[in-house]
Amino acid sequence: MPPASHDGDRDDDDGGSFIDMESFYASSGVSFVMVLLTIASVLYINPYWRRVWFYYVRITITSCYYFVVDHLPVPVKYKVLELRV
Repeated sequence: MPPASHDGDRDDDDGGSFIDMESFYASSGVSFVMVLLTIASVLYINPYWRRVWFYYVRITITSCYYFVVDHLPVPVKYKVLELRV
């Protein structure tokens, strides 16, 4: 059996990539849309999971807000000045 030969004279240049990037991007996009549709349909069907999901989102937003408020430096002109008597 002869060894498999590599066709080096191909017109399409894939840049030496192992994966066809157009197919990769298309399948990644389709997979992303399918996951979003699945999550949306599950949350639409099950009201308990919907409440838990939005509670989690609210807690996460609140936590991120207070993290930013606590760690973001405030400009000096906006700080409250303490008056010493």
